[in-house]
Amino acid sequence: MNGPTVNREEEILESLPALFFFLSISTTRTELLDGYFVDPEELLRSPDQSVIDRLTSAVVDRGVPTLLGPREDVLLHLGRTATELSFGVLTPLNRPGYRLSRFAECFRPLARIVAASPDFTWWWEGAQTHRVTAKDIGISHREDLTEQSHWSNQPRSAQTIQTTPGPIESLESTMAVCFDNDTAFAGDNRTLPLAKNDPCGQGLRITNPSDWQDLLSVAHTVVTDDGRLHYWSDMLGTQRKWVTPDWQRISQSFDWIELTLGGFLTTSCRTIEFDGSMSAVIGWTPGATIFFNGDPDEYLGSASMSSR
Repeated sequence: MNGPTVNREEEILESLPALFFFLSISTTRTELLDGYFVDPEELLRSPDQSVIDRLTSAVVDRGVPTLLGPREDVLLHLGRTATELSFGVLTPLNRPGYRLSRFAECFRPLARIVAASPDFTWWWEGAQTHRVTAKDIGISHREDLTEQSHWSNQPRSAQTIQTTPGPIESLESTMAVCFDNDTAFAGDNRTLPLAKNDPCGQGLRITNPSDWQDLLSVAHTVVTDDGRLHYWSDMLGTQRKWVTPDWQRISQSFDWIELTLGGFLTTSCRTIEFDGSMSAVIGWTPGATIFFNGDPDEYLGSASMSSR
């Protein structure tokens, strides 16, 4: 196993969202995979050795077969992890030092598969095809990418277009099961391909915390909005100073930013140190690519005229 793969495996095991995801697929019965999420606290109440024994067995008996099973089931649970984090349901559990981190070694077989198996290469390489979800077009009224009065730091404005990979087996795109509460849940579920006249251009793909640090080094700004500061501190602990990407300046250098599915596991909802401050990836859809300076009107028109 080469060095980068080993590093990726360790980065996954250091991420509490990744551990939540592994815990869920290892302890949820197959018939409940659609729409059910485990209660971590309930599963971790026993003495440590008892928890280790139970989780080790669960990973072998259910976790590995589920991870290597239908991709729809795997993505469903990745999306559910994002949703529960996004809505704050898992907020008390996501603080550094939470007990689940004691049992990270139990999930190493799953981390190794996601880090090194050819079946999961696309989780790290990013989208090869981009699908625009009709229900996700035109929902943002924020014209200015510098707007901070929103808890998420996913760059959204009236001129951004969000895409996700697809189609994937029976799913039109990962957006069918991977979303957050900055995305419309109801409405038109059809997807459309990214228009050929919307070139991908130059972008940055987030696959690990170092990529996020690289993004911040391009342009960042201090978080000053009280609502965002409260939410982030409640989720990840109070920090001396929070910083976040300066999307207005970044959009002048890049055409798109993508948080890969693997990148969600390693970077989302955790503190990332940058130049003496702390940052975090909060509220992003797993696998989402955000295109700057787009023209959503074209997709609105196509969505209204097309049919499934």
